[in-house]
Amino acid sequence: MLKMKTVTHLKKVDIQALWGKYHIEWHLNSDVNILAGINGSGKSTVLNLITGILQGGDWVINVDDWVGEVKITFNDNQTIHFAENIPDIIGVSRISTFDQPINTEPLTRKQSAPVKTDLDYQLFELQRSYLSYQINLGKRVEQAFLESDHIDTKTKREEIYGKKELFLRTINQLFEKTGKIIASDKNNEIVFRQEGEILTPYQLSSGEKQVLIILLSVLIQDNEPYILIMDEPEISLHIDWQETLIKLIRSLNNHVQVILATHSPGLVMKG
Repeated sequence: MLKMKTVTHLKKVDIQALWGKYHIEWHLNSDVNILAGINGSGKSTVLNLITGILQGGDWVINVDDWVGEVKITFNDNQTIHFAENIPDIIGVSRISTFDQPINTEPLTRKQSAPVKTDLDYQLFELQRSYLSYQINLGKRVEQAFLESDHIDTKTKREEIYGKKELFLRTINQLFEKTGKIIASDKNNEIVFRQEGEILTPYQLSSGEKQVLIILLSVLIQDNEPYILIMDEPEISLHIDWQETLIKLIRSLNNHVQVILATHSPGLVMKG
């Protein structure tokens, strides 16, 4: 079994007989890894295979039809293959960037718009994780105060809430030109204020939803080692956002390992 304390990122991906003819050996950096290539060259397939090993589920359906073997090596040199019992060793997200309709019945919540698309559903799930993240921050502050009578209250709170405050400032800077300001409703869920109106995240544009999902997914990992897999995250993003995306991700969690495929020169050059 892999050891949680020693596993922080992927070191190598070895794919045998991709489509019956290709052998891929990809040595990964601990911070940023980018696949760039022409359409049909296998970028998405490689990401799906990595996700399949780490998360299982729908990512491994019919995998035998297009690959011989896939092996992942972690930074501590332990390896895993398909069909193994993968322990929960590290946070992993495979973020979908395509705002397509979901196949299930739309979800509805009190006082919110229906969840109709894949991006909406990711936001719906992230709202719950964000609530848990905020509760954990509060507990850490309380515990810090209990453990020391001489603690600098202001400094400690700034330390614990620093990444959350950075996230809020970053979103406000990105959304500044459209006048949207991130806020919280009475349930501590994310909403936006715009010219006196309150907007739910489901009312944002596709690009706004996308960048919110990416940055919020990174934030709630609470600066722990984390693998973020993205396929063409530039979809719907303005070129300015593309050029700063990786920097923003790493600023919220410098322990995140980014693995992405892209056609964007902005992402490639800045990454």
